[in-house]
Amino acid sequence: MSTYNEEETDWVSTVYNFNWSSTSLGPMKLWDASLKNAVDLCLQAAFPTCIIIAPDWIALYNKAWIPIMKAKHPYALGKTFKQIWPDIHELLISQFESIRASGKGFLKNEEYFEFDRDGYTEEAYISYSSSPIFKSDGSVCAVFVLGQDVTEKVLNTRRLKTLGELSRRIPG
Repeated sequence: MSTYNEEETDWVSTVYNFNWSSTSLGPMKLWDASLKNAVDLCLQAAFPTCIIIAPDWIALYNKAWIPIMKAKHPYALGKTFKQIWPDIHELLISQFESIRASGKGFLKNEEYFEFDRDGYTEEAYISYSSSPIFKSDGSVCAVFVLGQDVTEKVLNTRRLKTLGELSRRIPG
């Protein structure tokens, strides 16, 4: 039973109907069952969720992830991480490879990034969890990422701290 609302249905259809054969992944019907289940979970999730699929680290994401992508959407669907994020791909791909080798995920809170996602380089803070997706043979085939852009929160905290420091310096 599908729980997609009307607004999400178009994006979900776009993901399922994407020409995955044009990627190194091949048609979705040939993907491992565990990866297809993870895709279903990703697309059903209310929280921003992305799957990065090995070995080329190809991206697939849900509607809630779109605000993180900004202008990179819808271009990013089915593209390699290097194509989507040329300015930060080395750091993150090394994290994905570590997950692939160890089978263990990790959590990053308020991780600082400088990247172009809206036509200019910007400072951004993302909190995210990355977990392995295991194929039926036990190997890691992808990384399941839950993330949230916390830039506004981090910058507001910084501003309030600065204002507090300034107010303590004013005689009065």
